[in-house]
Amino acid sequence: MSETYKYTVEELTVTKALRELKMSDKRITKAISELDTIMVSVGAVKDEDKKDFSQKAVSTLDKVKALIKRRDAIKRAVVLSNARKEVTVAGSTMTVAEAIERKTSLDYELQVLMKLSSNMNDANQKEQKALDTAESRIESLLSSLYGRDKVSAKEAQEHADTLKKQFEVVRYDPLDTYDVYTTMTKVIDDFQSEVDDVLAVANATTTITIRY
Repeated sequence: MSETYKYTVEELTVTKALRELKMSDKRITKAISELDTIMVSVGAVKDEDKKDFSQKAVSTLDKVKALIKRRDAIKRAVVLSNARKEVTVAGSTMTVAEAIERKTSLDYELQVLMKLSSNMNDANQKEQKALDTAESRIESLLSSLYGRDKVSAKEAQEHADTLKKQFEVVRYDPLDTYDVYTTMTKVIDDFQSEVDDVLAVANATTTITIRY
Protein backbone atom coordinates (compact mmCIF):
# COMPACT_ATOMS: atom_id res chain seq x y z
CA MET A 1 0.00 0.00 0.00
CA SER A 2 1.49 3.33 -1.05
CA GLU A 3 1.96 6.09 1.48
CA THR A 4 0.02 9.32 1.13
CA TYR A 5 2.04 12.45 1.75
CA LYS A 6 0.32 15.56 3.00
CA TYR A 7 1.78 18.84 1.79
CA THR A 8 1.34 22.26 3.25
CA VAL A 9 0.23 24.67 0.57
CA GLU A 10 0.22 28.38 1.27
CA GLU A 11 0.01 31.59 -0.70
CA LEU A 12 1.74 34.82 0.30
CA THR A 13 3.17 37.92 -1.31
CA VAL A 14 6.85 38.11 -2.15
CA THR A 15 7.16 40.99 0.31
CA LYS A 16 5.90 38.81 3.15
CA ALA A 17 8.07 35.92 1.96
CA LEU A 18 11.23 38.04 2.00
CA ARG A 19 10.38 39.32 5.47
CA GLU A 20 9.91 35.75 6.70
CA LEU A 21 13.17 34.60 5.11
CA LYS A 22 15.07 37.18 7.14
CA MET A 23 13.45 35.93 10.34
CA SER A 24 13.77 32.24 9.43
CA ASP A 25 17.56 32.37 9.44
CA LYS A 26 17.51 33.59 13.04
CA ARG A 27 14.92 31.00 14.04
CA ILE A 28 16.86 28.15 12.44
CA THR A 29 20.12 29.24 14.05
CA LYS A 30 18.43 29.47 17.46
CA ALA A 31 16.74 26.07 17.09
CA ILE A 32 20.01 24.41 16.05
CA SER A 33 21.78 25.91 19.06
CA GLU A 34 19.14 24.29 21.31
CA LEU A 35 19.52 20.86 19.70
CA ASP A 36 21.00 18.37 22.16
CA THR A 37 20.86 14.72 21.10
CA ILE A 38 23.32 12.99 23.45
CA MET A 39 23.16 12.76 27.23
CA VAL A 40 26.27 12.05 29.23
CA SER A 41 25.74 11.21 32.89
CA VAL A 42 27.72 9.80 35.78
CA GLY A 43 25.76 6.92 37.28
CA ALA A 44 22.41 5.55 36.30
CA VAL A 45 19.86 7.66 34.54
CA LYS A 46 16.22 7.43 35.49
CA ASP A 47 13.86 6.13 32.83
CA GLU A 48 11.75 9.24 33.22
CA ASP A 49 14.78 11.45 32.56
CA LYS A 50 15.68 9.38 29.51
CA LYS A 51 12.16 9.73 28.22
CA ASP A 52 12.11 13.49 28.75
CA PHE A 53 15.52 13.90 27.10
CA SER A 54 14.53 11.71 24.15
CA GLN A 55 11.27 13.58 23.60
CA LYS A 56 13.03 16.94 23.74
CA ALA A 57 15.74 15.80 21.32
CA VAL A 58 13.18 14.47 18.83
CA SER A 59 11.00 17.56 19.20
CA THR A 60 13.90 19.97 18.70
CA LEU A 61 15.22 18.09 15.67
CA ASP A 62 11.73 18.00 14.15
CA LYS A 63 11.45 21.75 14.74
CA VAL A 64 14.80 22.38 13.01
CA LYS A 65 13.81 20.22 10.04
CA ALA A 66 10.42 21.92 9.75
CA LEU A 67 11.96 25.38 9.85
CA ILE A 68 14.53 24.45 7.20
CA LYS A 69 11.88 22.81 5.03
CA ARG A 70 9.64 25.88 5.15
CA ARG A 71 12.55 28.21 4.55
CA ASP A 72 13.69 26.20 1.50
CA ALA A 73 10.15 26.16 0.10
CA ILE A 74 9.82 29.93 0.46
CA LYS A 75 13.26 30.58 -0.99
CA ARG A 76 12.58 28.29 -3.95
CA ALA A 77 9.25 29.99 -4.69
CA VAL A 78 10.82 33.46 -4.50
CA VAL A 79 13.68 32.48 -6.81
CA LEU A 80 11.26 31.03 -9.37
CA SER A 81 9.04 34.10 -9.16
CA ASN A 82 11.99 36.47 -9.59
CA ALA A 83 13.10 34.57 -12.68
CA ARG A 84 9.65 34.89 -14.29
CA LYS A 85 8.24 38.21 -13.12
CA GLU A 86 9.05 41.07 -15.50
CA VAL A 87 9.39 44.71 -14.50
CA THR A 88 10.28 47.90 -16.34
CA VAL A 89 13.06 50.03 -14.89
CA ALA A 90 14.13 53.27 -16.59
CA GLY A 91 12.50 52.18 -19.82
CA SER A 92 14.12 48.74 -19.91
CA THR A 93 12.15 45.53 -19.40
CA MET A 94 13.83 42.81 -17.36
CA THR A 95 13.00 40.11 -14.86
CA VAL A 96 13.11 40.86 -11.15
CA ALA A 97 16.15 38.59 -10.90
CA GLU A 98 17.93 40.62 -13.58
CA ALA A 99 17.06 43.89 -11.82
CA ILE A 100 18.45 42.56 -8.54
CA GLU A 101 21.63 41.38 -10.26
CA ARG A 102 22.05 44.73 -12.00
CA LYS A 103 21.86 46.47 -8.63
CA THR A 104 24.79 44.34 -7.51
CA SER A 105 26.82 44.72 -10.70
CA LEU A 106 26.44 48.51 -10.62
CA ASP A 107 29.48 48.57 -8.35
CA TYR A 108 31.65 47.74 -11.35
CA GLU A 109 30.04 50.42 -13.50
CA LEU A 110 30.53 52.98 -10.72
CA GLN A 111 34.20 52.01 -10.64
CA VAL A 112 34.35 52.64 -14.39
CA LEU A 113 32.85 56.11 -13.84
CA MET A 114 35.42 56.87 -11.16
CA LYS A 115 38.22 55.81 -13.50
CA LEU A 116 36.85 57.90 -16.38
CA SER A 117 36.57 60.90 -14.08
CA SER A 118 40.14 60.32 -12.92
CA ASN A 119 41.32 60.07 -16.54
CA MET A 120 39.70 63.40 -17.40
CA ASN A 121 41.12 65.16 -14.35
CA ASP A 122 44.60 63.80 -15.02
CA ALA A 123 44.39 64.77 -18.69
CA ASN A 124 43.22 68.30 -17.81
CA GLN A 125 46.11 68.77 -15.42
CA LYS A 126 48.67 67.40 -17.88
CA GLU A 127 47.24 69.52 -20.69
CA GLN A 128 47.32 72.70 -18.64
CA LYS A 129 50.86 72.01 -17.49
CA ALA A 130 51.94 71.35 -21.08
CA LEU A 131 50.25 74.56 -22.25
CA ASP A 132 51.95 76.61 -19.56
CA THR A 133 55.33 75.05 -20.37
CA ALA A 134 54.85 75.61 -24.11
CA GLU A 135 53.82 79.24 -23.61
CA SER A 136 56.82 79.88 -21.41
CA ARG A 137 59.16 78.20 -23.87
CA ILE A 138 57.78 80.16 -26.84
CA GLU A 139 58.11 83.47 -24.99
CA SER A 140 61.69 82.63 -24.07
CA LEU A 141 62.65 81.73 -27.64
CA LEU A 142 60.98 84.82 -29.10
CA SER A 143 62.67 87.07 -26.57
CA SER A 144 65.99 85.50 -27.45
CA LEU A 145 65.31 85.99 -31.15
CA TYR A 146 64.30 89.62 -30.78
CA GLY A 147 67.36 90.27 -28.69
CA ARG A 148 69.76 89.11 -31.41
CA ASP A 149 68.28 90.49 -34.60
CA LYS A 150 65.93 93.19 -35.69
CA VAL A 151 62.88 91.58 -37.22
CA SER A 152 59.81 93.00 -38.83
CA ALA A 153 56.34 92.52 -37.40
CA LYS A 154 55.61 90.06 -40.18
CA GLU A 155 58.72 88.02 -39.44
CA ALA A 156 57.97 88.09 -35.74
CA GLN A 157 54.46 86.74 -36.38
CA GLU A 158 55.83 84.03 -38.66
CA HIS A 159 58.33 82.96 -35.98
CA ALA A 160 55.57 82.98 -33.37
CA ASP A 161 53.27 80.86 -35.57
CA THR A 162 56.07 78.39 -36.27
CA LEU A 163 56.88 78.01 -32.58
CA LYS A 164 53.21 77.62 -31.61
CA LYS A 165 52.86 74.83 -34.14
CA GLN A 166 56.08 73.23 -32.91
CA PHE A 167 54.96 73.30 -29.28
CA GLU A 168 51.29 72.61 -29.96
CA VAL A 169 49.66 70.57 -27.18
CA VAL A 170 47.56 67.74 -28.62
CA ARG A 171 44.78 66.04 -26.68
CA TYR A 172 43.87 62.63 -28.11
CA ASP A 173 40.56 61.25 -26.82
CA PRO A 174 39.30 58.62 -29.29
CA LEU A 175 36.41 57.51 -27.03
CA ASP A 176 35.15 61.01 -26.26
CA THR A 177 35.53 60.23 -22.59
CA TYR A 178 33.23 62.99 -21.36
CA ASP A 179 30.40 61.76 -23.59
CA VAL A 180 30.89 58.17 -22.35
CA TYR A 181 30.96 59.43 -18.76
CA THR A 182 27.78 61.52 -19.03
CA THR A 183 25.88 58.78 -20.88
CA MET A 184 26.82 56.11 -18.33
CA THR A 185 26.02 58.45 -15.46
CA LYS A 186 22.52 59.13 -16.78
CA VAL A 187 21.80 55.43 -17.35
CA ILE A 188 22.96 54.55 -13.83
CA ASP A 189 21.15 57.47 -12.18
CA ASP A 190 17.89 56.63 -13.98
CA PHE A 191 18.14 52.98 -12.93
CA GLN A 192 19.02 53.73 -9.31
CA SER A 193 16.25 56.29 -8.97
CA GLU A 194 13.59 53.77 -10.01
CA VAL A 195 14.72 50.23 -9.22
CA ASP A 196 13.94 50.09 -5.49
CA ASP A 197 10.40 51.45 -5.91
CA VAL A 198 9.73 49.18 -8.89
CA LEU A 199 10.91 46.10 -6.99
CA ALA A 200 8.91 47.09 -3.91
CA VAL A 201 5.71 47.35 -5.97
CA ALA A 202 6.43 44.07 -7.77
CA ASN A 203 7.07 42.24 -4.50
CA ALA A 204 3.96 43.64 -2.86
CA THR A 205 1.69 42.72 -5.77
CA THR A 206 3.16 39.33 -6.68
CA THR A 207 1.75 36.26 -4.94
CA ILE A 208 3.72 33.01 -4.70
CA THR A 209 2.62 29.53 -3.67
CA ILE A 210 4.80 27.49 -1.36
CA ARG A 211 4.51 23.72 -0.98
CA TYR A 212 6.33 21.62 1.56
